[in-house]
Amino acid sequence: MRYPSSASLILTLCASVFLVFGLRAENGDIDYSAPLCGTSPQSAGADLAYDSSDDTLWVVDQGNGQCCHYSLSAFAPEISLIEEIPHPFGGAIPPFFTPLSSGITYRANTGSLFILDATNQQIVEMDKLGNALGPFVQILPPFPETSLSGLAYDNIAGTLWTRDKVNRVAIEFDPVTGSTISTIDLPGDEVMLGGGLSFVQFAGQRFLEFTYGNVLDFYPARTIRISALDGSIACVEVDLTQVPDPVLGIVRPPTGSVIYATTKEDVYKIDSTNPVIPPPTNFTCLTGVNGNITLNWLNCGPGAGGIYSSIRILRNNAVIVTLSGSASSYNDNSPPASSELTYEVQGIVSSTISGSTCTAVTGAGGLVGYTFFDGNSPFDLALDPTTLELYVTDSFSGIIYVYNTSLELLRSLDTGLANLRGVAFNPNLSVLLVSRASSSLLSLIDPITGEVLSSIPAGSNEVASLTYDHVNDHYLVIDEAVNPTRIVRLDANPNSQGNFVGSLQPPATSGLILGRGACVLDDGNLLTTIITDTTNNLVNGVYELNGVGFPTNFGFTLDQVGLSITIDPSAAIGIENSGNVLYVAGHATGSLFRILVSPGGGEFIRGDVDSNGALNLADAISALDYLYAGGSEPSCLDSVDINDDGSLDISDPLYLILYLFTGASAPPAPFPTSGPDPTFLDGIGC
Repeated sequence: MRYPSSASLILTLCASVFLVFGLRAENGDIDYSAPLCGTSPQSAGADLAYDSSDDTLWVVDQGNGQCCHYSLSAFAPEISLIEEIPHPFGGAIPPFFTPLSSGITYRANTGSLFILDATNQQIVEMDKLGNALGPFVQILPPFPETSLSGLAYDNIAGTLWTRDKVNRVAIEFDPVTGSTISTIDLPGDEVMLGGGLSFVQFAGQRFLEFTYGNVLDFYPARTIRISALDGSIACVEVDLTQVPDPVLGIVRPPTGSVIYATTKEDVYKIDSTNPVIPPPTNFTCLTGVNGNITLNWLNCGPGAGGIYSSIRILRNNAVIVTLSGSASSYNDNSPPASSELTYEVQGIVSSTISGSTCTAVTGAGGLVGYTFFDGNSPFDLALDPTTLELYVTDSFSGIIYVYNTSLELLRSLDTGLANLRGVAFNPNLSVLLVSRASSSLLSLIDPITGEVLSSIPAGSNEVASLTYDHVNDHYLVIDEAVNPTRIVRLDANPNSQGNFVGSLQPPATSGLILGRGACVLDDGNLLTTIITDTTNNLVNGVYELNGVGFPTNFGFTLDQVGLSITIDPSAAIGIENSGNVLYVAGHATGSLFRILVSPGGGEFIRGDVDSNGALNLADAISALDYLYAGGSEPSCLDSVDINDDGSLDISDPLYLILYLFTGASAPPAPFPTSGPDPTFLDGIGC
């Protein structure tokens, strides 16, 4: 038997202090914790149920075939193990460790428990001694592919609810036949984390509570309550961020202001006191390609539709705007440049203020957006510069998914290969180059059909990712077979394709250690991921290197990718850029990110200072007027950098005059037609 940890005793002492001194616990505070009873190697908590007949708690272990039964008390120890009871599904059996039990719930009118076998999608009803009260019942979900977790008994309808993590829905089904009665879409991000589910009866109405975290949270960060009729959000939440490990299951007793939650190793009692006026929820801060910030949220005020009396937006603790009580978005078009900013959206009712916060970065490293990957886990990315199609490898299959630069899925290619890793696009040959796990061959792939055309040697069987250097016509191979990781150059010319050209690494004196991703900028320099935590092999930096591996003075963190970047070495693997946006394969979260490399504008013509679509003497005069006579600022400052040297000075109008009247060199791209700035790292926006 396991005994309460020192953390549990400390929590108990804190609870006693609250009682003695009248201090009030807040939503999300941990009141108490206790270890689970399982001791076998496959033991891990999965879900829990509240027994209203005797105020006890049942926790199902997903692997050892047991249920831990606990007594509850208002005094320490608040959670005490009574017994360990086997359930009818039994323990998980190697080598596949099935069945996997992932749900438990209590049925008050019969005093019995239901257990969910997620592997075989079955339930069984049992008594409190662990005896089956009937046959196993096959659940019949309405989807061809499902992953079920959590179980909740609806004591109003007499039905059961479970959660399908693949389709992001709650499924109501008949406990006798297993037939689906209804489904409810779970609100939130497309990338949704969590598997816990609980039924709540409040004021005669039916509600569901589920654990929720988005891709930035990495773990379930809160619970969300929704109507069991239509899925509308009820604005009752419990903060889970104080729980040190991912929460798997939850249950809310019918009375009191607590919920109980289980992780793999412990069960927790958590304060669920809701504020008088709930704050706005689902608050997000995204960075635009110009460095502007877009804020979005859901209102939870007392008025119809959740409106407040008014809404206030703060940036770094200073009020920047007051909006109507029904507003649900705001665009900050003038944030401080290259800054990390904390925003707060406050819902105001009379003198009561309740707020939510998020952070954003206006410069390099800002989060532009993200999406759920349509395969299993993305590994590497490659861009076709002509069609602007983004090819993404799925690390557990031979499928390549093709997206546009807004991360909308266009199509997929089946290469017939296994365990794809790196990918590069060669525009000269219009082919893809891919690597595979533990393979020393690189395969050339038709980007339309997915057909394997030929192979070339990689020179390594530990290729992390690939990219194409359009300046030198080289394939760049990120080689993990050596320590530290290096980038190998292979000739991409058809007559000498695959020949070793050279290799590069940052100099040891730089302190930079290559990660697993790299891409080539328009000027031939590289952006590479950098390992910032060598103990845990964590990547949280992107640095610019020149063509031989020496760092420039440019780099940024990937903090905006979220918590995964601080925990999982595979949080960011392959990278690719298009203009001033970096695309990142979030392998650990099954998602694709868009990260701002440098604020920039839309398309422009270099030298067209007055933005009338033509280059003439008037543009040189406008540039001189702005630079030296206090004239108005041009609508696109990048158009004034006519020689593209990254500075705005007398050489720019002079360059244009020489081009117009002496036949000197034309302005660099974008010219003569409009386009994005290839040298966006100069920091001059548009």
